Amino acid sequence: MANFTRYVRLALLLGAVPGASRAQGALSLAVQNPRPPVAPARAAAHVSLEAFIQELQATYKVNFLYRNQLVTGRYVSKAHPAFKSLPEALRYVTQQSGLQFELLKDGLYVIVPQPTAGVAPEAVPPVVPALLASAGPMTSLTDRPLALADVTVAGRVTDSKGGGLPGVTVVVKGTTQGTSTDPDGKFSLQAPENSTLVFSFVGYTRKEVPVTGATSSLAVSLADEAQALNDVVVVGYGTQQRANVTGAINTVSGATLENRPVTSVAQALQGSSPNLTIQQNSAEPGAGLNINIRGVGTLGNASPLIIVDGIAGSLNAINPNDIESVTVLKDAASAAIYGSRAANGVLLVTTKQGALNQKPTISYNTVLGYQAPNFQRRPVTGIQFMELKNEALVNSGQAPQFTPQQMRDFAAHGDYDWQLNQVLKKQAFQQNHNLSVSGSSGKTRYLVSLGYVDQNSLFYGDNYGFKRLNGRLNLTTQVTDRLKLGAIVSYAHVGTREHAFDT
Repeated sequence: MANFTRYVRLALLLGAVPGASRAQGALSLAVQNPRPPVAPARAAAHVSLEAFIQELQATYKVNFLYRNQLVTGRYVSKAHPAFKSLPEALRYVTQQSGLQFELLKDGLYVIVPQPTAGVAPEAVPPVVPALLASAGPMTSLTDRPLALADVTVAGRVTDSKGGGLPGVTVVVKGTTQGTSTDPDGKFSLQAPENSTLVFSFVGYTRKEVPVTGATSSLAVSLADEAQALNDVVVVGYGTQQRANVTGAINTVSGATLENRPVTSVAQALQGSSPNLTIQQNSAEPGAGLNINIRGVGTLGNASPLIIVDGIAGSLNAINPNDIESVTVLKDAASAAIYGSRAANGVLLVTTKQGALNQKPTISYNTVLGYQAPNFQRRPVTGIQFMELKNEALVNSGQAPQFTPQQMRDFAAHGDYDWQLNQVLKKQAFQQNHNLSVSGSSGKTRYLVSLGYVDQNSLFYGDNYGFKRLNGRLNLTTQVTDRLKLGAIVSYAHVGTREHAFDT
């Protein structure tokens, strides 16, 4: 009869007074009884079981059903150990209070007395599960979604050598909850149990570590992002690793410039590097391009200094297929070695070399194509022009310009020739051929290349166009560990034939 009364009152409370019970986070199944006074000495060393249960509710986001008579007058020690999980906390309360916690549904427990010897435990009548099922899915009696309990995670982040990393970002994956490490690499934050911490830092590989529980000694080691730090960058006074470069430098690889349908290096560099502006002011084959790194200057020439294998040169005389890399030096610090000549920036061009222990490799590529003007307009006949002109004037309320007799006389005379068709071609042929041989013999590396470009002009004339013939020989010999000899032989013949007017 007692069990029946208890569950009937539970049904009444679930259906009639959910507001009052949910506001407190637990269901009271009996009338409040006056609590006996607590001795001051015991109150100082213990905490009431009801207060402890409310603390568990707030920490683990669960709810408990119980009778007030069961928890009244029961206490647990304040000096309890740190709990790693809810089951561990419930086992501790069971040992301290003699009560048993039965799981009714996810996040919902009922508190009953522990069975004694010879007495069967109180069974949960079918009415309670049926009542809970009829109420639909219940996530929390406090109208809050269930969440894993937050645990304290502390530790230290180090590099591959064991040194602490300051400023490492530590974030709970999928959230904005996080922190950063102190100057010694230590950190501490609250994270949900069974979540994942993400450690990230510039120059190091991102790492994810699962949270299995509270800890104060989590050790995380981040590996160097070798691919970004070990790149070799050509600077004015040699080469450096990218990790050690502090100036404004950008490198364009030779693979970016190869196989582009262009005839010059400047055209191939268009759109390949930030802040490198290349403008074409003429449609003539072989015409120079305006190159700017620091913007347009007002005191004369604003073009950057061009350095090819350590020697000042020109981009128009280089075969794009011979280039290994182009380094753009943008700020004053990186270009300071060249003095006032580098006031507008520097382009460092490094040509290809053979590789050690490489068999002779022959490479040939060619580009064939046609150019066609896209700005030609289709002309109208003289009679069509007169008719359209008169129609436009009449529509605007004016008298026609041409009389019928003038139009008949013009038709009898005939149209004039459209001269632009005799000035511009419909298409112009261009070809680009490149042949190279590279390899090594012992400690000597070599590269031999030949290049030929023939770009016809769109203008009719005496063989108008641009031609370039390139030849290059790069030799490098490692004499000793500290002595290396090199020779660079370059030949370029550039010819341009154009008409008397710019386009």
